[in-house]
Amino acid sequence: MSATNNDFSSRSVGSSPRAGAQIPRQGNSYFGFGNVSEAGDPIKPVSVNTSLLTPVDLQLDPDLQAVRIQEKEQIKTLNNRFATFIDKVRKLEQENKLLETKWHLLQQESKPESKLEPMLKSHISSLRAKLERVKKDKEHLDTELRNVHAQVEEQKQRYEDEINNRNKAENDFVLLKKEQHEMQADVKDTSVVVQMDNSRQLNMEKIIANVKSQYEEISACNRKEAEAWYKNKPVREVIQRGHYTPLSVSAYEHAYGRVQRGDWEAFEDVISREFPPGSVARRVVLHGGVGMGKTTVVEKVIWDWATGTRLQHYALLLRVPVLELAAFGGKAESLQSMLGRTDTQISSETLTGALQSPQSLLLVLDGLEQLQNLLCTPSSSSSLVSDVQQEASGSVLLCSLLHGSLLPGASMLITSREQVKLESLRCFEVVGFSQSQKRMFFQKFFGDVDLSERIFQQSEQALGVHEQCFRPAFCWTLCSVFKTQFESKNAPPETLTHLLSIITHTLLQKQKIHVEESREIVLGLGKLTNPVCSYTDVCSFLHRPVLSAFLCISGDVTSPDTTFSFLSPVMQEFLLATSFYLDQSVQISDERSDLYYTFLVGLSDSVQRKPIEDSVGRFDESRTSAFSQWMMGYVSTVLAGGDVPKHFGVFRLLQHARNSSLVKESVSKSQWRHVSYSEMQEADCAALSYVVSCVGEMEYMNLYRGVLTDEQAKKLKPAFRLSKSIGLCDCVLTGSCCPSLAAALQSEKCCLTELDVSVNELGQSGVMQICEALMSPNLEMLSLTDACVEELCESVAASSTLSTLILKNNQMTDSAVPQLVELMLDRPQMTELNVKYNDFSEDVFDLMETCPNIVY
Repeated sequence: MSATNNDFSSRSVGSSPRAGAQIPRQGNSYFGFGNVSEAGDPIKPVSVNTSLLTPVDLQLDPDLQAVRIQEKEQIKTLNNRFATFIDKVRKLEQENKLLETKWHLLQQESKPESKLEPMLKSHISSLRAKLERVKKDKEHLDTELRNVHAQVEEQKQRYEDEINNRNKAENDFVLLKKEQHEMQADVKDTSVVVQMDNSRQLNMEKIIANVKSQYEEISACNRKEAEAWYKNKPVREVIQRGHYTPLSVSAYEHAYGRVQRGDWEAFEDVISREFPPGSVARRVVLHGGVGMGKTTVVEKVIWDWATGTRLQHYALLLRVPVLELAAFGGKAESLQSMLGRTDTQISSETLTGALQSPQSLLLVLDGLEQLQNLLCTPSSSSSLVSDVQQEASGSVLLCSLLHGSLLPGASMLITSREQVKLESLRCFEVVGFSQSQKRMFFQKFFGDVDLSERIFQQSEQALGVHEQCFRPAFCWTLCSVFKTQFESKNAPPETLTHLLSIITHTLLQKQKIHVEESREIVLGLGKLTNPVCSYTDVCSFLHRPVLSAFLCISGDVTSPDTTFSFLSPVMQEFLLATSFYLDQSVQISDERSDLYYTFLVGLSDSVQRKPIEDSVGRFDESRTSAFSQWMMGYVSTVLAGGDVPKHFGVFRLLQHARNSSLVKESVSKSQWRHVSYSEMQEADCAALSYVVSCVGEMEYMNLYRGVLTDEQAKKLKPAFRLSKSIGLCDCVLTGSCCPSLAAALQSEKCCLTELDVSVNELGQSGVMQICEALMSPNLEMLSLTDACVEELCESVAASSTLSTLILKNNQMTDSAVPQLVELMLDRPQMTELNVKYNDFSEDVFDLMETCPNIVY
């Protein structure tokens, strides 16, 4: 019993029995709880499977526990961050509540009364009062202006009346003198005794003296009024008001069958050189187109001589009346008689003395083009005249003057639209205004330097206007339009077409005629531009007064022999283009000037044609559609060819259209042949950039051997940015051009993949800027010939796309090779480094051979 108790007490409840041992039972329990029947079944032996005691190999991943630990740590970190965010949210909510409370408190506070509103009202009242005063002043000035205009018209009428009175007085004087001679002849050798109741006698000498004094008094008055009226002439107004600006001329000579043009010179310098003191028989021809200022410079020469500032070594300056010579026909008259009849202010004694000493004479023949058909030399030299009193036809007198048989010692200043091909004449072409002369004209016209410069810049930005401003007449018209637009606070013209549209509308508006009549006039003027136009086509509108603003009319308008010429060739082309949109029967001409096509394109834009539509009515939309179809066909034909000037012309036309959809459709449908645009002007660069911007991209911009200036590079920046490949080889490209190129390449929208700037003098700064452009995300190939090796290698290493680098024709030496080799070894994506034609020695060839992608 004790043994049993010891065994039981030595084990704890739940202990495992030893193997093979029997477990005593007391009662009904194995552990002695309850009663055990002494007569129960015998205890069976317990068997244990020893294989179950072997540890189980679960084959678990040894890193699993580490992963679980890591996940627990991440969960802890996320929980911490989440708790931090919750704290921040609570803090922000508290701050928000604090701000709301402050906001409510601020809203409840009373707002102080502002003193600004009464001050502004007072200022506005004062400004309104000033405005009223200005309006009243304007009305007063308008009234004065109308009065001045009325006085001017009255003075002009008085001048005409006095001219008539003068002519009448001269005729009366001649009749009286003739009667005196007849009376003297009748009473010669006759003695008459008259007895009268009074002693008064008729004193003819006193009567003649009185008439003569009255005549001289009338002549003096007429001269004063003529001088006053002289100042109101359009051409002379430029001189009188100080608007005259020296023009440029260029020597024009024939040598070895070719025309040679000299450098541009100021006209005044040419006059001083060609007509020096002591010279005789100097003969100069100024030739140039309509509106080039030939008449203006001649008037300036006459004015300078009359005021004593120039050419004072000539005793007399005489105008040879070209129109009189042209009107001679078959009639005959002597030169002295003709000059005396036309230059009535010169006495016959003064004229006779001057003609007897021709070396002191300067003859002016303005407008010789009107006698081009008379310039044929007579059949023999015997037909020429040499005596100023000898009567001859107009052609004979003219040829005698030009060939030197008549007044051989006299000097001549001649103007003509065309060159006069005579060996005895020195020819100069009037080339108009240079850029500096044009700016000077603007300053003189507007007076205010800042205003003139602002308007000058606006005119430079207007499409197509800059190309015409070399003509002084056009420049004067342009300034007048800009002044009118500025004073009326209207927008300035944006294109050449817009400018001509404003001018035409203004001229028609002055006549106060209705739309149908204006339309008829414009259509008639369009017909007159056709050289085969018949008189019956235009006779219905030739009586209109407005025609004098567009045409120079010679002869009676009721006669079929009447000749017409347009005052402005620019206006002539504009009216012809306008007639296409107004008349269904007019077709686009294939052989017209560039201006004609420019106006056709411009008038297709509703904004540019708006002013003229206000005068002649809306254009037919079907004509606009017809022009668009013609334009697309023309663009397709030109761009598929290799005529580079025609390419430039198409670019300018498309830019003038200001219709991006038309540009994109026209260019997209054409097979654009990418020829070399090596001779581009600034306007061509701007036009090309506009076209490329409308299209969206350019496959290849070829500027090989072009002379690219800084300004041209700036205007090409949009085209650079949208070009996939740019060829600038041998373009005389300098470092100053590189900023525009680099800026385009660094743009986010840059499409460039290949750039060739070889054979240029970029300099170190230029190369460094190009190197910065290597950061372009698409650039795959670069050609340089001015390499700064260290900067270049750093930039190439930073580029992720560059695969080809061409450094031919450089001045790199052996010291550059290690850096280049290291660059190629570090960049396996570089497929080629071309370093041909550099100053390498054979010592570095082995080093370059270690890199197979280096071509040397």
